[in-house]
Amino acid sequence: MYWILFAVVILLLIALVAVMGGPDRYAKMSKKEFDEDAERKSLLGAAMVGVEKALRPERAQQVLEQKKRVERDATPSGDKPSPQGK
Repeated sequence: MYWILFAVVILLLIALVAVMGGPDRYAKMSKKEFDEDAERKSLLGAAMVGVEKALRPERAQQVLEQKKRVERDATPSGDKPSPQGK
C-alpha cells in the first residue's frame, strides 16, 4: 500500500523537476502571440469573476471595491508631498 503512495510522490517530484527545468514558453513568443495569450487569460479572469458574482455576490462586490481602492490610492494626486517633520 505504502509503495503506491511512495511511487506517486516520486513521479510528482520528477514531473515538477521536468516542468521547472523546461524552456520558458515566452522566450520564443512573438509580441503578437504574447498579446493573444494575455487576452485569453484576461477573458478567463473575467469569466471567473462572473462565476464568483453568481455564486457569492456579496464577496465579489467586496473584491471589486478593494481593487478600486487600490487603484485609486496608487494614482498620484498631483499635489506636492509635504516635508517630513513639519
